[in-house]
Parts: sequence; structure tokens; C-alpha cells
Amino acid sequence: MKTPKVLGHRLSRKEGVYENTIAGFERVIRYADGVETDAVLSKDNQVFIIHDTYFTGSRAHYELGIRLSEESKKFVAGRRIDEMTAAEIEQITLIDGHRIPRFGDLLPVIQKAGPDFTVNMEIKAPKALPLVAQQILEATAKGAVKAEQFFFSSFNHYELAAGKAAFPQFKYGMLYEPSNTRKAPMYPWLPQERGEYTPFSLAALDSDAFKTIAPDYLCLNVIDMRLEVFETIRAKAPHIKVFVWWYYPDMLPADDHSLYNSLCQLHEAGMLDMLEGIITDYPEKMVTLLKTFKGEWH
Repeated sequence: MKTPKVLGHRLSRKEGVYENTIAGFERVIRYADGVETDAVLSKDNQVFIIHDTYFTGSRAHYELGIRLSEESKKFVAGRRIDEMTAAEIEQITLIDGHRIPRFGDLLPVIQKAGPDFTVNMEIKAPKALPLVAQQILEATAKGAVKAEQFFFSSFNHYELAAGKAAFPQFKYGMLYEPSNTRKAPMYPWLPQERGEYTPFSLAALDSDAFKTIAPDYLCLNVIDMRLEVFETIRAKAPHIKVFVWWYYPDMLPADDHSLYNSLCQLHEAGMLDMLEGIITDYPEKMVTLLKTFKGEWH
């Protein structure tokens, strides 16, 4: 049986370097199967890589300031990424002194990682998906990367639907909040923009958004990595694979017994092949856990 892929969350943010930086990317390609990272837009529609929002389970907050050096906090003065030009953003330094990378800065590292390296581009800003897709296609035409290495995900299912219609050659993952959270607008500071943080439920498989997007993946929180969920997905949409995002910043994978038990249940039910991958802050440690799980995967 194929081992699930391990993707470094935000270019691996807990293993020695700060999140969503080139240094983080350079480190994680040594052992992970891929990365998850976040695409946002500047005021002049340039794609940058940073996680600029925070969802509490009931409300979305803008949070760029907590990632910046003290000097850059003064320079930004409370502005959002989409309120600054690319030239302004390139003057900003993060907490550890690194710059906020452009998406184009990642492409040489992706090329270095090789054609089997998976890149999950989470779309965190309205209208970002077409610009990211175009850059990937341009890099593909030059032979630098392959389009099939990439898949788009977002809580904003409107953006995914539009992206799938315009760029059907890519794969798409519908991203859901844990089933114990509440639905909330993604951009309360942008009331003209649609998009919602939606908790997962099995009813999602019958939704209009699901039918329109026809996703390749469901991207679910680890608390929804349950046997009944996988059984229902297999019954209703057997072509779909699942990426689980395992998000416990202060817990190591080996200490999460519920994760191990879920892997055991899926393995015993013959459904572990549906688990395409795990997105984690601790990719190196997750790789180790999966290597030792059940002793083998064959």
C-alpha cells in the first residue's frame, strides 16, 4: 500500500525556520513529499506568500502584524497586504528577518525538489488563483516545473469553482474547517467579496458547490478523519482522495494517539488508500511516524 504523502504546512513552520519563507522551503524539501503554502495579492496584483488571516472558529481576523519585525510593523501601520504595492511589501521583514517571498521566488526551489514534489497552493485572497495558475503554466512551458505537481485549495469555494472553469488542467481540493466550528465570512473587511469558512459535514458531498467544482480532493481537519467519513466519500464519490490537515502546533505527531488510532481504523477497513496525504507543521516527524506505522505499508 502506498504511504500517504507528507506536506509541510506553510512551508514547514515548526522545524527550525519561520513559516512561509524560502529558508523553510529549502529545509522541508530535504525530506517531505511536498508543501502547503498561502497565496495573497498586493495592491498591484502581485502574488506573495504569507498567511495573513486567522480563523477563531467563529470569526475571521486579519493578522499580518503579528508576523512582522517591530520596524516593519511601524512601516505597515496596520495596512493589509492588499493595501500595499509589491515594492512596499518587499521592504517588509518578518519576525526572523526574512522577507515575504513572491510566488515566483518559490519556483526555482520547486524545480530543485523535482517533478514528484507536490505543491498545495492555498488561495487566501480573492482573484489570486488565475495569477498563480498563469505563473505555473509559464514555468511549465519553460520546463522548470510540471503543472500536475500543483493543486489548488481554498475555503473560498467560489474561487475554486471559477478556477476550475478557467484552468481545468489543475487539480482542486475543497478545504473545510473542522466540523465543530461555525460558518463565517472569510473577508469581513471586504464586504463586497464572497467566500466563507465552512465546517465539514457529510452533507457537503451533496452541495451545489461540490457538484460544480467536482474536486479531486477533500482537505479535512484531522478530527474529521473518521471511518464513517471515508466510507461515505467512497460510496458517493469513489474517485476522491483526502488530504488531512493535522494542526496541533504544540503536539508532536507521535504523541497524538487519536491520529494513530484513525490510521489503524482506516488501515483495517481497507480505506487507507483514500488518504492522499497529511499536511503538518512537523513533516519530518510525521514522515518518521508513517514509516513505523504497522511496521510496513506493503
